[in-house]
Amino acid sequence: MRLFSITEENLYINNLIHVMKNSLPGPKHLQVNGRHSDAFVYILTGSCTYCFDDGIEFTANAGDVLYLAHHAVYTMDVHSDSYDHIFCDFEFCQSKSHHSALLSLHNTFSSGQKASFSQHNSHHMEQLFEKLVFHFTTASPISHTECISVLYKIYGSFRSQSLASSPVGSNQDKLEQALSYMESNFKDPTFSISALAEEIKISEVYFRKLFKAKYHMTPSEYITSLRLQNAKKLMRYPFLALEECAQQSGFSSLQYFCRVFKKEHGISPGKYRR
Repeated sequence: MRLFSITEENLYINNLIHVMKNSLPGPKHLQVNGRHSDAFVYILTGSCTYCFDDGIEFTANAGDVLYLAHHAVYTMDVHSDSYDHIFCDFEFCQSKSHHSALLSLHNTFSSGQKASFSQHNSHHMEQLFEKLVFHFTTASPISHTECISVLYKIYGSFRSQSLASSPVGSNQDKLEQALSYMESNFKDPTFSISALAEEIKISEVYFRKLFKAKYHMTPSEYITSLRLQNAKKLMRYPFLALEECAQQSGFSSLQYFCRVFKKEHGISPGKYRR
């Protein structure tokens, strides 16, 4: 599983689903158990804290532009009397794994970067979202094309704003080296983050901080996800014992594999296999 940030990758929009203005009365607590699509959201008024199942948390306020990833699991806590926003549900091509992000007028940290719109840019983004609403609700032969065009402009603003405040290129290069190293060595049960940090010539503490900021998980969690994914592929072959699937995926023991697997999926490997 490769992880991608929408602010740093050229992704394609596969499908436009719905655009509308919405208002949530508050205070209110909401639970979203796996979002049905990707979404861009522009906050008109109010304040709401989003808390994701991977531990990432941020508060969106008026003027913020929010991206919510397909399948994201999170809670919403509306703090204001009313939380007014424009949202656009759509789908990126689903060949990659994305993460929710926030571009904020209030210097909120997201994806490990401080990304902010000036008042002028915030107004421009509001205009783009209003155009989305207009074209989506207007019966015209080119309304869908106009919506897609505006949607790409919003996505482009995410990317350009993020790149303007992104870490220096050398850090990006080191993270890419780390991903490559991890994907090549995760099957080794002696793999260590300290050895990886030494390999890419960066301090372990700083590497862990960079990795968590960009990918919303720790390096160890990513290694575990690679091992689990590989083990599940091997489990398709009935002639491979669970212990062999675990060992070939980098788990130090069958017991440890079973414990990690059940924590991640809620069932034992044996039951999952059946």
